[in-house]
Amino acid sequence: MSSASPLSTASRTEPYLTLLRIGLKDKSFHFYGRLSRRDFWIFYASTLLFVAVSVLFLWVPVVGSLIMALLVIYLVWCQSSAMVRRLHDRNYSGKWVLLPFVLLVLYFVARMPLYALHPEQATWALTAIALLGAGSYLLLLVLCALAGQMGSNRFGTDPLDSATPAQDFINPEHLEMPVYLGDPWRKFKDKQARAQARAQAQAQSAAEHQVSASAPAATSDPSPETRAANAVADASDANAATAAASTSKEPPPLP
Repeated sequence: MSSASPLSTASRTEPYLTLLRIGLKDKSFHFYGRLSRRDFWIFYASTLLFVAVSVLFLWVPVVGSLIMALLVIYLVWCQSSAMVRRLHDRNYSGKWVLLPFVLLVLYFVARMPLYALHPEQATWALTAIALLGAGSYLLLLVLCALAGQMGSNRFGTDPLDSATPAQDFINPEHLEMPVYLGDPWRKFKDKQARAQARAQAQAQSAAEHQVSASAPAATSDPSPETRAANAVADASDANAATAAASTSKEPPPLP
């Protein structure tokens, strides 16, 4: 499976606003393919600016904070998608982008239990988790700042190679899931196969029904009334034949 990479192509030919449209809309949910270093930093800096501007929504009464929170969440999502494609350009797995968010969730989940059960170690433990999260995110940014791999790799074609049509490769590794969660790609294929087999069976049944309906009526068993009428007709024909035979056997009259 492959699809054209509009962001990589647009980075060489399209203006800045087109890059933002592609990054925020067209490829915001694309966690496959590659992204050049220039495209990533233009997009990343723009999203940081949007996050800073979103603070203005706090002046909106009642719903301002909700609008700001939703906007920031969506911008962080788009940043993560772009970072995954940037790591793919270096031929790294995009799963490393999850590490800072896992540590962030761990920080807030472990905060109350640590202070309740081990208050004396809670502060340094939470500090260590926060430092690990911040350090992992900075490490990802450093990797994104390095040059990408030249030529095609397992995630797509080189976004800087204008002589090659841009393509994103959906790596099968992205579809792998733990055994206890199942394989969504295999489940989808099995579901499609079952639907196709069901459709074929319905079509075959409809064809057989149409053939049986168009068959001559004589091939079907006659009703009791039809059999009785046929028996009466046969008896009448037999009586007429007997009378004709007896008449033909009488001697001719004397002169």
